[in-house]
Amino acid sequence: MPEEIVDNDQLYRRLVSFHVNPDGTVNSAAFKRRGKPDNSISVDLARLTTPQETLERSGKEGFGLGVLVAIEPRSQGFDVRHDPLPDNPAHSLIEGENNKRKCRLLAEATTVIVPPG
Repeated sequence: MPEEIVDNDQLYRRLVSFHVNPDGTVNSAAFKRRGKPDNSISVDLARLTTPQETLERSGKEGFGLGVLVAIEPRSQGFDVRHDPLPDNPAHSLIEGENNKRKCRLLAEATTVIVPPG
């Protein structure tokens, strides 16, 4: 059963090394797929999981984790909705018309909590 995501809910986004700048900030590539702005961005609803579970679900080593608050994508016109999957009850989506500027703003709103590597 989908949960309501409120504006102050935290969202986890898995990051790979090229999503993070040398100074530790997130860059716009974290919100693109194959170099193009992603209109359906997969995240986890933080209150339904842990950082460790989100990282382990990838099935691969080397991922990091960023966190952003739901109000940030909503303030740019995105819908943020809970989209639970059988193997991931925390799965959620940031959906809507995306562009380079929005990718940059989402990146600026994301804080690295586990560096990739």
